[in-house]
Amino acid sequence: MMDPYDEEMKEIVQTFCEESEELIEQLNGILDNFEKGFEPKYLEEFGQIIDRMMGAAQSLGAMEIGKFCEMGKMIGYKASQATDPQLLELAAPILMDAVELVDSMVALLKKGERTTKENLPIDAFSSRLKWYLEKFSNIERASVSIKK
Repeated sequence: MMDPYDEEMKEIVQTFCEESEELIEQLNGILDNFEKGFEPKYLEEFGQIIDRMMGAAQSLGAMEIGKFCEMGKMIGYKASQATDPQLLELAAPILMDAVELVDSMVALLKKGERTTKENLPIDAFSSRLKWYLEKFSNIERASVSIKK
């Protein structure tokens, strides 16, 4: 597995971080639009964008970033299928916090620093995301819908 903290990876890591920063801006814009009317299509779009970041992070060896992106993707896709309006509305603040956490992780990686329990609340937030995901246990699909 690649080590994103290896000096030889510096240029690739910087490119990943810059692209991630652009994707994070898109994710924040999508969530802003979602909050205006809670239309599920925005959560589907959120899932697609964060999926791109997840794949890049995992291929780079930035597994913590990849893990939180994966949870964000699953929440986006599953929440887009929710029928409970309160559960749907809860997606916005949870995903905003997830994006903020991923943004902080990317900033640390860009500086060559590792994400740890000491510099980010990753354990507590991971528990919160898992709790929210459990609310969608009846929803099977956790990826993009293929329309026929």
